[in-house]
Parts: sequence; structure tokens; C-alpha cells
Amino acid sequence: MNFRPEIPTHSPYEVICNDRERLEATIQDFKKDGPEKMYVLADFDRTLTTAKPVPSVTSEIRSSGVLGPEYATTSSELFKKYYPIEINYNLNPEERAAKMQEWQEQTNNLLIKLGLTKQMLDQIIDNPGICFRQGLEKFLAQLGNSNIPLVLMSSGPRYLIEGHLKKAGLYRPGIHIIANEYEFDETGKLLRIKEPIINLANKAKILVAGHECHQDVADRPNVLVLGDNIDDLDMVEGSKFDNLLSVGFLNDETDPDSRQKYSLSFDAVVTGDGPMDFPNKLVGEITA
Repeated sequence: MNFRPEIPTHSPYEVICNDRERLEATIQDFKKDGPEKMYVLADFDRTLTTAKPVPSVTSEIRSSGVLGPEYATTSSELFKKYYPIEINYNLNPEERAAKMQEWQEQTNNLLIKLGLTKQMLDQIIDNPGICFRQGLEKFLAQLGNSNIPLVLMSSGPRYLIEGHLKKAGLYRPGIHIIANEYEFDETGKLLRIKEPIINLANKAKILVAGHECHQDVADRPNVLVLGDNIDDLDMVEGSKFDNLLSVGFLNDETDPDSRQKYSLSFDAVVTGDGPMDFPNKLVGEITA
């Protein structure tokens, strides 16, 4: 198997909790209701995967070289332009969301213009650049053993996300993927991306209730949210829930205020591109 294994975390990491009393109380509420009343709602890139060496499945298209130097150069320029906006939570939310949509649209148009094909994506799946976060296999096994559904919501292409999970032997019943759907012609060439197109800042508008997975989670009022971006907390918008636990992965601390912002937003924050140890501990405690 060519898939990159889960890589050990060499950088030091911490788990930060702003309100430990509230966290413990919510865990007890989850335990009282049991795993049958719980599901997990997670981002994919830089959440279930590490931020390095390749930060996202969309970035793999650039790093793989399948579309040649024009895509690599242009997409790198787009990243340099828009990534500082992505991590700048001081911006007006509407302005920031518009810029994230702009970034996604320009990237999608470039993929279509340069002739991305299903065969190219298959090459990436066979020779991936992303790495799954250490401990993910255990995390998914715990969910599977307790019949806890996992809903993945991502601005990346579903084709790559599902392909990587299957290649690594991690895809199983109970995993649902809400991501950008690529439409190909009969030769495998990318024609368009189906609406609604998900970007980093519009997940509040992508309702779980509007997808097939809703029937698996409708009677589960306790939600564990995992994300690397404060916007990932918007994934629960429009969903009815009684209790919410959230874990944020703070992989990039270029903003000196990022720790405070994340710790005020998430119940717990894993820094330093750390492993899945804390989410594993949470699920283990709830299902014990």
C-alpha cells in the first residue's frame, strides 16, 4: 500500500481548555445519554489530516504536479493571497466569507480550464501527499465499535476524500461525506462542481438536515464537533442538538491572539498539529 501512514507528531503540542468545569459537565451529559444519542461532525483537511507536509486534498492537486506548472504557479499565488485572509478573524465576517468564496471559485475555474480528470485524481489517491493525523485509525475504530456516525463536511472534493479513506482502509459504514461533488464527462474530464459549492466560510449554509445522512443523526442530540478553523463550528447551524462538545486543532499560530480566540470558541484546543489523543480520550470516556 502506497498510502502514507499516520505520522508521529514530532512538534510539541498542548491541550488547552478555557472552562474545564463546563467541559466535564458536558462529558457527563454525553455519558448519561450514551453513544446511541451521539454523532461526530468533523472537518477533514488539517483536522483528520495533519497540516504538513500537504495541508489539504486540494493542495495535493498542486503538489502532485498532475496539472503542470501553470496550475502549480497560479494556485500558489492564490494561496499566498487568500490564506492570510482565511486565518484573520479580525476581518468583517461578510467580507472574509466573500473572499473565501472568491478563492474557491477561482480555484474551481482553474481546475476546469486546465483539464483536471478523474484519472489524475486516481493518481493522487495512489500517491498521496496528505497524512492522516496520528491516532485517527483508533478514533474511527471507537466510533465504529459504538455505532457512532461520523459526518465529514469539507470544502475539498468528495472524490479525493472518499478515495483516500478507502485506500487507507478507513472507510466504513456510518461515515458520511458532505463535500464538493465533481461532475465528469464520459472521458473523465471535469465539467463542473455541483451546487451548492462549499468553501471555508459558508458551512453554516450547508445544512446536515438537507443530506441523506440526516436520517442517521436526526435522533442523536449530542454532537462532537472537530475542526481546525473557527468557522468549522458553523457546521452545526440548522441542526437541533441538546449538548455540544467541540475540539479545535490550532495548527498555525502566526496570529499571536489565536490561542485566546480558539480557546474562547472551542471547548478544548489541540496545538502544535498534535495527534488525535484528546478526541480519542473523549470518545473513550463517553463510551466506557
